[in-house]
Amino acid sequence: MKMLSHVSVANAVTSVLIEGAPSPLEKLREFMETHRMKSKMGPQSFADFERDLHARVMEVERDLVATEMARHDIDADAVVIDGKVHRRVLRQSQTYETAAGNVVIERTLYKDRTDEDGRCVSPMELALGIIGDFWTPRAAQQALWVVTQMTPKKGEDLFERVGNMTPSKSSLGRLPKVIAERWEDNREAFERMLRDGLEIPEGTVSIAVSLDGVLAPIDGANSPTEVRAKAVNEGRQSKGPAG
Repeated sequence: MKMLSHVSVANAVTSVLIEGAPSPLEKLREFMETHRMKSKMGPQSFADFERDLHARVMEVERDLVATEMARHDIDADAVVIDGKVHRRVLRQSQTYETAAGNVVIERTLYKDRTDEDGRCVSPMELALGIIGDFWTPRAAQQALWVVTQMTPKKGEDLFERVGNMTPSKSSLGRLPKVIAERWEDNREAFERMLRDGLEIPEGTVSIAVSLDGVLAPIDGANSPTEVRAKAVNEGRQSKGPAG
């Protein structure tokens, strides 16, 4: 695996910033130097330090992620996608939800001019697997796990407390629907992949239990017909499940 040096990381971060502005690494270094000059540290001030440090580290991560995403953008007159020529339409900025928070990337959009109803597409988004409301795959995985454990509103509160990405409850609510549509489009293939990946322990058996309160003889030895016949002989009307 190729490792980035501190110098190359700093250059990568600086390349996406406004010229002359301090880089996130420089702001992080300045923050640490200022913090070390403080002589006193208590529980509250240490909690504030943890919060502020995390926010600055996330800023560095966001810029590195943005740099890597922008590297996959293609700015040409035309590109071939799925065997079809797509022509350049425009360059436009878009906000993406990453695991480190929102990043803004300028990317080029293309369109198949032979398909009037076709949508503009971004080669960068296709290459990186951007999902739904512009989620990166890692961010979507985390968000989906959260909304399986709690409501979108509580998920929004959780992410705000953690201090990484900041999705809204409405965005969290839409994401499972987007994934559900993709699942249904390829459900048989996905289910086959899941079955193939299951490891069934040796000696495992299957047990099926079903219960029907109307037709299954679950109470007493008499059949439903005998129960109803007895009720008629006694001048009663048989009601409800018999047997």
